[in-house]
Amino acid sequence: MEEKINQQAEEETVKKDLKEKNVSSLKYLGVFSVTVIAILGVILFITNYFEPPQIGYEKVSYNLFDFIKTSTHWNTRWQAPDNQIYRLSFRYNPLEVEDIQIKGELNKTFDALKPIHVAFDPLTEDANFKYLTLGAAELTLNMKVLNKPFVAACTQNETDACINRPIVECGKFGKSVILLKTEGPTQILLNNTCIILQGEDFDLIKSIDRLLYHWYRIIK
Repeated sequence: MEEKINQQAEEETVKKDLKEKNVSSLKYLGVFSVTVIAILGVILFITNYFEPPQIGYEKVSYNLFDFIKTSTHWNTRWQAPDNQIYRLSFRYNPLEVEDIQIKGELNKTFDALKPIHVAFDPLTEDANFKYLTLGAAELTLNMKVLNKPFVAACTQNETDACINRPIVECGKFGKSVILLKTEGPTQILLNNTCIILQGEDFDLIKSIDRLLYHWYRIIK
């Protein structure tokens, strides 16, 4: 009987260890895939790579930009300062995010302090971490197009995913930080050299898209 109990205890320990390793691997992948996704993804933004949108797709016009809805995203064309034309892709169109509040003030040195640290709390609940990964990927894809150098970072060194990552604190001078938070309300907070993008679940992506529309000067 005692041997059976010990065996069950060992099995439970193994299952717990495997679960922790899977969660750690997910976070590790989320941090280190950001750069790879951005480098590969910038290719997908070049207009010539895309097929023209099909007739009959939903369309929204905003500030001289036409947005075409695919199954999951809204696409539009944007001309970079070097005259390269890109097809940008957003999960939400400008009308869906234009009312998201932007509070606070950003220090003028934000763009001068490079790279920009795209950061998250590694102790974020596992159920919310997928939204951080999705949000970081969408954000950094566009930062690559906008020629904004970035690096993945953590707010604390608490997991294997953050061992070799910069540890940053929001609002401290000396580093530019974009902090992603999976909590409400859905808003953008500016704090010295830090931008906090927050929202529950997919609302985090709304905050990210709102910032991107500002950077692209689509929402002025």
